[in-house]
Amino acid sequence: MLQFLSPTTAILGLVLVFVVWFFTPKKPAKLPPGPPCKPIIGNLDRIKGEGNALLEHLTNLTGQYGDNGLCTLYFGHRANVFVNNYEIIKQMLNDDKYAGRPEGMFDIIFKRKGLLFTDGELWKEQRRFALSTLRDFGLGKTWLQDLILDEASELIGDLAAVDGQPINPTNYLTPSVSNVICAISYGQRFSHTDQRFRKLANLVGENVKLTARLRLVQIFPFLRHIPFSGWQEAFVALTTNMRQEVAFFRELIQDHKAHLEGELRDYIHAYLIEMDKQKTNPLSTFTEDQLEMAMLNLFGAGTETTSTTMTWAIIYLLENPDIYKKLQAEVDEVLPAGQYPTLDLRDRLPYMQAVIQEVQRMANLVPFAIRSPTEDVKIHGYEIPAGTIITPNLYAVHMDPQYFPEPQRFNPERFLDKEGNLKPKVEGFLPFSIGKRFCLGESLAKMELFIFFASLLSHFTFERASGRSFSSKKSVYGNVVNSPEYFEIIFEKRQY
Repeated sequence: MLQFLSPTTAILGLVLVFVVWFFTPKKPAKLPPGPPCKPIIGNLDRIKGEGNALLEHLTNLTGQYGDNGLCTLYFGHRANVFVNNYEIIKQMLNDDKYAGRPEGMFDIIFKRKGLLFTDGELWKEQRRFALSTLRDFGLGKTWLQDLILDEASELIGDLAAVDGQPINPTNYLTPSVSNVICAISYGQRFSHTDQRFRKLANLVGENVKLTARLRLVQIFPFLRHIPFSGWQEAFVALTTNMRQEVAFFRELIQDHKAHLEGELRDYIHAYLIEMDKQKTNPLSTFTEDQLEMAMLNLFGAGTETTSTTMTWAIIYLLENPDIYKKLQAEVDEVLPAGQYPTLDLRDRLPYMQAVIQEVQRMANLVPFAIRSPTEDVKIHGYEIPAGTIITPNLYAVHMDPQYFPEPQRFNPERFLDKEGNLKPKVEGFLPFSIGKRFCLGESLAKMELFIFFASLLSHFTFERASGRSFSSKKSVYGNVVNSPEYFEIIFEKRQY
């Protein structure tokens, strides 16, 4: 039949046939079951919704087409094994074989360096160093509590100065949270009015929105090259933001290099000392570009997650006034009027801690613990080749009625025992993930959430702004973090 076509048309036809063949998913026989695939797009036509609606939809797809909480979905031609089963998730995340990271869009930016989007020996060595160094520089220590209290005081001052006008809480929470990680990472804080610092903090929020727009680029990387497309525009903006952040950290690193004498004072200082120790080791992973990427990870993860959790908490309290009233009563009973909380008060505020945990469960800030096995593995009788994307679905566990009855209901009581004390452990509760890649900043985040949130409750009443609506059902999922849609509320100064 090709003889009836022009040479150009015939060649184009053959190229089209090859492209369709190449990009048509070729499912290995022993992967978990999933819905039928289409050429090139795989199962993308079945992926619907945004934010929380998307998370629910993906969870339901696994339940509909999967087996024992395991389901294979194809995003383009790449297999992605979703795992909803909590017992299997626990087994996987505690096994070294599942500690790998799949290749993706972030490799273009981070070049397999840093702390989040890397694996192998580099990741193991850098993570060990990060854990020990962060522990040495304050996690759980008195000076860090004092630092967070100082930031809480400045936050309260910033909100009081707004004088009851409708505002987006994120714009005020982010600089305070950022300053805490700044103090640990490079030994200084910044004024909230410092324009360079505010720009840096704002970039974190912008990057979350940009990554949400780049979801298809994660699947089809070539899309970022299409001229005048939204994908190219978003990718250029994201990489530009990252370069600005790196330039900021590079300047701090150079300043530290000129002042290495004296006791260790922050993460950069400790890292540069370790670099110097290993300068004759040709296999050392301690390099300046690795430090820059690690700083990018620490700043982004240490800022966005905590500030976003607090914005979710405000939304859930306003949607549940009875819970808000009960929480406010507990805080007023323990904290003197207009005072700030210290960590020794945590046991006296069990309901507040339960509220924070329920916010974390419902908000599902980081809903997926994306992994890639470093070798061929078997799960529940299925064979998963090395390098396959595996997605433990933490959202599915948090919404599983087996562990959380009436999972769609905001109910802090599920984290309290019969005497009203905070339960030491609730099975299925995974806000910081578990296993080999649990969140580096878990201890810090718990300290910040307690001090910042109790301070807000002690000094302000949260009120809906007239004519402005919002809902906990609506969110934006940006490939990593699940954030509320933009909203504004009023912080009304409490009168004592």
